[in-house]
Amino acid sequence: MGFTGLYSNRNRWTKMKKEKFLIEITYSESGKKEVIKLKTDDLAWSMVQYQRNRLPLVWEIIPTL
Repeated sequence: MGFTGLYSNRNRWTKMKKEKFLIEITYSESGKKEVIKLKTDDLAWSMVQYQRNRLPLVWEIIPTL
């Protein structure tokens, strides 16, 4: 099955409301951290795309008020 399940709810025919996220990224090898802002309707898909052609990293959502 692999990562197929991540995209199963992605419907190209329905316009989803985009949400804003603050994401903390930590690069696995160096431990360097950075925070990015994303506006997306599919956070999992967006982060898979963000990780492409980058060093290994982990990410988490920073809660906002």
